[in-house]
Amino acid sequence: MIVFSKKMVKKVEELIKYQAKLPDKLEVQITKSEDFGYAVKILNLPGCFTQVENTGELFFMVNDAVCTYFDIPKELTFSIPSYFPVLGGK
Repeated sequence: MIVFSKKMVKKVEELIKYQAKLPDKLEVQITKSEDFGYAVKILNLPGCFTQVENTGELFFMVNDAVCTYFDIPKELTFSIPSYFPVLGGK
């Protein structure tokens, strides 16, 4: 039998609370910035945006923006599902 400490149980409960707030997928708009790189707007999270210098930074910066939007503590971000921005056009 595995016994968890109260502190561990509290962290798991906190993690579940944050995960319940997250959308299943993100709607992302990526546009070339006039200043540098790309402006990234997360359409289904009002007011959530980030800017990247190159497309290689998209994964990290979009996920960081989502964690910041939901005010997820840094120590829990490793357990939060990651989003993979897809580049493409119509």
